[in-house]
Amino acid sequence: MLCLLLCLALAALIAPATGSATYQYSASGEPPVTNTPTNSHFFSWSASSFDTRYCITVYRGASSFDRGCVPSPTTYYANGSSGTLTQTENGLADGMVVGTYPTEYRNGIGIYPCSFDYCHSSTLIDLNQPVLTVFAAGTATYTNNPQIPMHVDYTDALSHPWFAGGDNAAVFVCVRRDRACTNADLHDYTPNCSHANLTRFAAPGNQKVNSFDCTFDFSAQPDGFVYLCASAADQSIPDPDPNANESLSIFPTHVNQLINPATGLGWTAGSANLAENSCGSVILDRAPPALTLHASDETPATGDLVTFSASGSDAVSGISGPYSWDFGDNTPNKTGANITHTYGDPGTYHVELSGHDGAGNAGSQSLNVVVKTVGGTGGEGTVVTKPPDSGAIGGKEGTQKLALGKLTVIAPKKHQLGRKPKPILMALVATAPGAFQAALAKGPKIVAKGAGVLNKAGTFGFKLKLPKGLSAGSYKLRVTYVPDGQTSGDTKALSIKFFRSGHRGRAPVPQAATVNTDAGPPLAPGYGG
Repeated sequence: MLCLLLCLALAALIAPATGSATYQYSASGEPPVTNTPTNSHFFSWSASSFDTRYCITVYRGASSFDRGCVPSPTTYYANGSSGTLTQTENGLADGMVVGTYPTEYRNGIGIYPCSFDYCHSSTLIDLNQPVLTVFAAGTATYTNNPQIPMHVDYTDALSHPWFAGGDNAAVFVCVRRDRACTNADLHDYTPNCSHANLTRFAAPGNQKVNSFDCTFDFSAQPDGFVYLCASAADQSIPDPDPNANESLSIFPTHVNQLINPATGLGWTAGSANLAENSCGSVILDRAPPALTLHASDETPATGDLVTFSASGSDAVSGISGPYSWDFGDNTPNKTGANITHTYGDPGTYHVELSGHDGAGNAGSQSLNVVVKTVGGTGGEGTVVTKPPDSGAIGGKEGTQKLALGKLTVIAPKKHQLGRKPKPILMALVATAPGAFQAALAKGPKIVAKGAGVLNKAGTFGFKLKLPKGLSAGSYKLRVTYVPDGQTSGDTKALSIKFFRSGHRGRAPVPQAATVNTDAGPPLAPGYGG
């Protein structure tokens, strides 16, 4: 409006006093965008030096229409008279540009053309609402931050957001905790949310996009649903009714169309096209999840396979992501609801479980595991990626297989003892990753044990180191395998016979056939002499 007035004043200064057009649009002329299907154009005229008449041409889009002349096609306004003329168009369509172009005729001269902008007026008809998309805390379902941002995307087929100077527009906000707002709920103009992120230099007439951002503080409010809803105004204003009752003379419509004639004040954003209510929501959750953990054995021996199980609950956002385990023995952390671990050295270990809920709140729980030494130390087993062949495993004595759920164990039938004990070699064929444990016992006593992790399906080797001083005889090899994701596994045993070189046992006495002792040939003469 300011620019139009300045331009008008400038045009008046540079136009010659005589020979210039004797009419111009009233005050600031038409608004850029009008939101009514009826549109009136107002012009002020003054017959100076000549008798004049004015003939009106209207453009509705690309079509032109002759609307006649005032005071008539054959008469003139007398020299020295003045007044206003009005042209009203009805049934205007959305997206149509409506322009009114008067032509001045002077008695005795004929057509007097005018090319100045103030000699015609036009406006864009916008009958549609803008469309909003509202986000609360982005696209998150949950948040633990009480400072919740609202982002509003604005789209309009024709016009920009309401212009309130600078980057100021008009966004109306409704906030609720119990449900999403509707169009019937009160939406308050919120200046902090009404700063347009994009400039509005482009002329009306094609699709306009913009956005707005602001933040709401829920620090003093309880957790739960947060609904952030908004409406917004475009740049359109109504067209004043040229036939309205102006008996009160509050503000005649022809003086300034940017003024509401009912109040004498400028139009407000509430008179523009307003967007339908749009909402974004997020669940505020600042409470950590409750975690529990369980160990299959809180006082295991070195080398024992311990299964740890985790569970958790969160009343609002639930558990999200994997559980993480710190075993307190400087080994890498593991993740999962059910995992296994083996301690190689005795001592007390602080096991800590941690996890997060859907909002990102961290929770933890812990327990102590006291590890003691019984039999082997548990560090006597080694997983190797290159498995031994059957000859290396069993030699001439051969091998034996044991099916153990998702693992097949190939072990020797016999094992030779020497001055320096050799480890028992095994091949492990796994169809799923998991944890393996082997314990060698003679009677009730465990003499060696070890464990290892198979990090993928495949074939591995395993070496079970033996202590010195083992005696020959029959031993039991107990093996356990717990696949990943399970809390327990299968345990089975197989027998291995230990022997020393050169002492594989006394040769069996040959057995004679059963015969009739009264039969057979007699001893021949000459025997023994």
